[in-house]
Amino acid sequence: MLYTSSSLAAVAGLLAAGAAALPANSNAVPVNATLGSALWINGQPAERVSDSTLAARSISGTCGKGEDVVVCAKRLAQKFSNQAVGDQEMPKRTYVWKTNPKYHNKMGWADFTLEYTPVFGSCKVSDPVIVNQGALFACNLEGGCSQSFTQSRVVTDTVNYGYKVGTKVNVGGDIKFVSVSTEVSTEWSQDWSKSTEVTTTSQRTYNLANGEVCAPTTVQIQMDCIGDLKDAKMIAHGFRAQDPHFVKDFKAWCDAAFAGPRVFDDWQKWTGQDFRVLCNQVKNSRVPRNMYLRSSATDGSSWTVEGCSLSQ
Repeated sequence: MLYTSSSLAAVAGLLAAGAAALPANSNAVPVNATLGSALWINGQPAERVSDSTLAARSISGTCGKGEDVVVCAKRLAQKFSNQAVGDQEMPKRTYVWKTNPKYHNKMGWADFTLEYTPVFGSCKVSDPVIVNQGALFACNLEGGCSQSFTQSRVVTDTVNYGYKVGTKVNVGGDIKFVSVSTEVSTEWSQDWSKSTEVTTTSQRTYNLANGEVCAPTTVQIQMDCIGDLKDAKMIAHGFRAQDPHFVKDFKAWCDAAFAGPRVFDDWQKWTGQDFRVLCNQVKNSRVPRNMYLRSSATDGSSWTVEGCSLSQ
């Protein structure tokens, strides 16, 4: 729900001196109320500027005076919302599975090697979303009001076929140039592909002048990215160097394995590896993965705008 000047209604008489909390779903706002100016961008206090300054200098790194943080975040996101991050290849990886000696005679292979090159990218920016919002409160005290809130933000930890990946905002020196890029950590994970969300909290103190209102709000931007495997192949080795071996396209092998329900069970018995999990990852490799945009990618916190809002 968006509050406008027409909704500044007759609840002023209900507000005692000091800060009064209003129900989060209430559209009751004191007459002649203005939006509080508190603002943090990526966890750092930020100064608001006038609309004329925003227009004249094309500033992309802050909000205008009286601008709702949700509206501001959407405007900031437009600076890079039309960009698409291209695919980025990661260092080639190799997995080796030794076969169970109990089944050597049956299989005829000593081990299996999976070689592949992880790819991550094709990222697109989606609309900013509210990840945390407190109840609307108003200040009705001549000397102003101060109130603290615990606000949360969400970080997405994403592993793409073994590599930890992230997306980040790059800002030029004049803060007019904004771009988005992917970043790959050298950190290796035994997980194939997964995304987990971690929520962190911080304490924010909102200082409001008499007649100002605020619903403390945290806004973040989401990205849709795609992970894939390139040149994935399965190689089987015999027990001696001169023994024959075979090389198969791993995606084609998975397709054939799905057609034969006992294949996965047999291979898990022979190698101890659940290839059903790996093949499902290959099958779903081009499905977009939703993750939050970060301020400094794999080691940084999420890109956030925190401040006052009347949007719900």
